[in-house]
Amino acid sequence: MIEIRNKLNQRLIINLLSGTIDILAKSTAVIPDDDFSSAHLQNLLRSGKVILVSRMEDKSKTKKKKGESPKKKKIEAENKLEVEISEGATESENPIEINPDE
Repeated sequence: MIEIRNKLNQRLIINLLSGTIDILAKSTAVIPDDDFSSAHLQNLLRSGKVILVSRMEDKSKTKKKKGESPKKKKIEAENKLEVEISEGATESENPIEINPDE
């Protein structure tokens, strides 16, 4: 599925392979992937009268994979980096020591 937007200040009738659609001024419409190759739609896209807003995946075809959230993965990566830095540092590489007692 593809979402398109009418950039004109008037309604637009688009001839697609499967029929016609009527898009009001400055509004959006969702069309099937097969209709995207319509010659009329391609001409409107080239002229800038219509723009491609987004490509939507069919939810029935895609399966959401269960797993860790991106935020959790980022936190784990940061923790791993901190451990690698602290394990790899030697006294000559890190000559500054901070003593809170002084």
